[in-house]
This record gives sequence, structure tokens and C-alpha cells, in this order.
Amino acid sequence: MRSTIKFVLAGLAIATSGWVLAAKPGKVWEMKMELPGMPMAMPAQQVCVPDGTPAGSAPSDPKCQILDQKQSGNRVQWKAKCPDGLMEADFTSSPAGYSGTMKTTSEGQTMIMKAAGTNTGKACQSPY
Repeated sequence: MRSTIKFVLAGLAIATSGWVLAAKPGKVWEMKMELPGMPMAMPAQQVCVPDGTPAGSAPSDPKCQILDQKQSGNRVQWKAKCPDGLMEADFTSSPAGYSGTMKTTSEGQTMIMKAAGTNTGKACQSPY
């Protein structure tokens, strides 16, 4: 179970890595995630998201193989196979925020993470 949690957290980092890696002006977003069934809530994080970056982008890790990826309007869906397991995501976004789920299957266990973010409107500059 512990390795599954690490895999889910790594998946979230991969899914949002495009936001952090671009060195552009952006807005501060407050991001929250929930792992149903876990005893402790994860604290919200504030992240500088470059302007125009879509929420829930597929992993950019070269070790992951994108099996399916769709975008229709403000909805992004993808499925990827990574060395540690399979990830499936479904995110919907707007200028004010985003919400979605990421399902991770690893070592025969499935975990579903719910994620949401709110655009605080504060300007920022990505440090990367």
C-alpha cells in the first residue's frame, strides 16, 4: 500500500510537471488532493502555473508510455503505462479552477485520487 501511495504522488507530480517546468509568467494556483480511505488529509499546495497551461496534462516522463489521450473543450483524459503501474486521469478546467480524478493501479491495488485547484489570481513568475 505504501508503494501505491508513492506511485500516486509521483503520478500527480508527473501530471502537473508541465506547469512547473515552463519559465513563464503565470498565476498562483492552490491545489488540493484527496485520497479516499486515507486517515490524514493532504495539505493544499500553492504552485505557480504558467499562463495557458492546461490542467491534467499527460505525464511527460520518458519512462511512461501514453496509451490514450483525448481533449475535448475543457476536458482532458489520458491513460499511461509507467514502470510502476497504470494511470488513468480525467480533468476538467476553467480559468477559475480545475477538478478531476486520477486512478492508479500498482501491485494489484487500485487507488483513486481526487484533485482540485483554484486560481488565486495572484501573478507569479515560474522559477524554472
